[in-house]
Amino acid sequence: MGVHDERPEGRGQNFFAIDPNLQAHLRRTLGDGDYARALPLLERMGALSGDAIDRQAEYTDRVARPVLETYDRQGNVVNHVRYNPLYEESVRQVYGLGTIGCNYGPSALPYSAHFGLLYLLSESDPGLACPVTLTASAAFVIARHGSEEQRRRYLPQLAVREEGPFADGATWVTEKQGGSDAGAATTQAVPIADADRAAALARYGLNPDAQLASLRGEKWFASNADADFSLVTARPPGAEAGTRGLALYLLPRLLGDGAVNAYRIRRLKDKLGTTGLATGEIDLDGALAELVTPSPDGFKHMLEALEFSRIANAIASAGIHRRVFLEAQLYAAQRSAFGQSLDRFPMVQETIVTMLAELEAATALAFCAAQALDDYIKDPTPERHGWHRLTTALAKYRTGEVAVRNASRAIEVLGGNGYVEEYVTARMFREAQVLPVWEGPANIQALEVLRTFAPRWHADETLSKRIKETIDRAEAMPAARDLGRMLRTQWQMAEQAIGWLRIHPESQEQHARRLSDWLAEILEFALLLDEAVLELPTSSRKLVLSWWLARLHLAPAPLHGLGEDVSWLGAAYSALVTYLPLDAVALPATRVEVPLR
Repeated sequence: MGVHDERPEGRGQNFFAIDPNLQAHLRRTLGDGDYARALPLLERMGALSGDAIDRQAEYTDRVARPVLETYDRQGNVVNHVRYNPLYEESVRQVYGLGTIGCNYGPSALPYSAHFGLLYLLSESDPGLACPVTLTASAAFVIARHGSEEQRRRYLPQLAVREEGPFADGATWVTEKQGGSDAGAATTQAVPIADADRAAALARYGLNPDAQLASLRGEKWFASNADADFSLVTARPPGAEAGTRGLALYLLPRLLGDGAVNAYRIRRLKDKLGTTGLATGEIDLDGALAELVTPSPDGFKHMLEALEFSRIANAIASAGIHRRVFLEAQLYAAQRSAFGQSLDRFPMVQETIVTMLAELEAATALAFCAAQALDDYIKDPTPERHGWHRLTTALAKYRTGEVAVRNASRAIEVLGGNGYVEEYVTARMFREAQVLPVWEGPANIQALEVLRTFAPRWHADETLSKRIKETIDRAEAMPAARDLGRMLRTQWQMAEQAIGWLRIHPESQEQHARRLSDWLAEILEFALLLDEAVLELPTSSRKLVLSWWLARLHLAPAPLHGLGEDVSWLGAAYSALVTYLPLDAVALPATRVEVPLR
C-alpha cells in the first residue's frame, strides 16, 4: 500500500504525514538539524489542517463569514469585525503554534520552515493563510528595519511561539487610483508639530520614542482590515512624486488607552474566495502612526514585505494545488464507472499525472524562492539579492496560474460532484482565483524579471550558472541524459532570446511576459530534473514526472502526441501517485525544434 489509504477525500488525514514530496523539500532546504526542530510544528499543522481547520474553513465559507461592525450603538467608530468561534479557534491555534514566531528568538528557524507550515495551512484554509502571511510580512520588515524600540515592543506580539495573547499585522498599499501603480498614492502623512508632540505621544501611548504623523487618505484593498498593526505607505508634505516620495509607517488599531485610532473600515469586500478573510476599504482620518522608514526608502522597505508575501503566494498556490490533486486522485481511485475505478482509464491517468507533474514542479519552484530568501538573509550579496528577486517573481508568476488550471482539472475529475460546495474542490477553485493577482499580477512580475537582469544584480547570469549545473548533472546520468540534452537546447535558445532583448530594449516590455513564462518553465523543469537525478539510484519516479513535464511545456511530441506510445503509464501510475519507488521506464526521446536564426 502507498502513503495514504484510498479514502474518498483528504479530510481526516494528516496532510504533512501523507506528503513525502513536502517532507523531502523541507529536509533538503532546512538541513537535518533544523528539520528535526521544525518537525513537531509541521506534524501538528498537518493534523490541524487535515481536520479541524478544514472543517472550520468550510463552515466559515458557507455559513458564518466575517461581519463588519463599524459603529457601536452610540454611533462611535469601533472598527470591529465579528468572526465565528470556530474561525477564532483556528486563528489561536495557528498563531500559537509558532507559525510566525518560529523564525524569531534565540532558536529561530529559517523562513523556509514558516513557508512549510503555510503550505500545509493553505491546503485547508487559504483565507486564514492570508492574515498569517501579512503578519509574517509585517514582522519581517520590523525585524529588519524597525528601530530597536520598535523591535522590542512589537515583534514579541507579532511573533508568538505559544498560545495566548498575540497581535496580527497587515500591509496597506493599494489605493483606488493606483492599484499596481503604488507611486500614484495620495495618502498624506502630516508630521506632528513639535508643540503638539508631547500631547500626541501621551495619546498614542505605545512607544515614547515614536516619530508620529497623522495619516489622511484612503486604502482601497486592505486585507486583514482589523489588524492590530498595519504597515502603511503615505507621502509626507513636500515629498517627491512616485514611490521615492513614500514613507513607511506603523499604524495601530488601538491607541495605548484602548481608544480606536482615527480611521474607519468603510465596508468589507464581497469576494469570490478567501471569504473568511476580512478585506476592507479604509478611510484614514488623522490616524496616528509612527515612522518606520522615511522617504526615499519607505516604499523600498515595504517592497520587502510584498516580496515576502509573493513567496507566500507561491507557497499557497502549491498548497492549494496539492489539495486539489489529492482530492482528484483519491476520488478517481474509489469512484467506479463502466465496471472499473476511474483511475484505470488512460485519459484519467493522464489528467492526474499532469496535475502531479505540474504540482511537483510548482512546489520545487516555490521552495526554491523560499530558500533564496533564506540564503540572502544569511549573506546579503548583490548576487543573492538578485537571485532572491528573480526566483520570487518567477514563482509568484507561475504557481498561481498553474494552481488555477489544476483546480479546474480537479473539478473535471470529480464531475458534477466537484462543482458543488459539499466537495472542497469547488471552494478551492474559488480560493485559487486570487493567486495570480494578489501582490502583483503576471505583468508586474514579468517587469520585475527584467529588472533583475540589470548589472547591479545580474540574476540572468546566476540563472544560467544554475541551469548549466543541472544540465551537467543530468547528462552524466545515462537515464537522464536525453532530458539533460533537451534542457541544454532550451537554455541555448533562451540565452539567445535574452541577448536579443538586451540589444533591443524598446521591445523588452512587449516581450517580458513571454520571456517570464518561458524562464519559469525552464527553471521549474530544471529543479524537478535535479530531484530526479538525486533519486535515480533508487527510483525513476521523478524522472518520469520530469519527462511528462517536458512533454507538456518544453518538448511537445509531434502531432500532439498522436501515435506516441505511453501505454507504460498504466503500470507506473500507482507508484507515481502514491510516492512508491519506480523501476526504470523506457521513456520516448524528447526533441526540441530549433528555429532558424
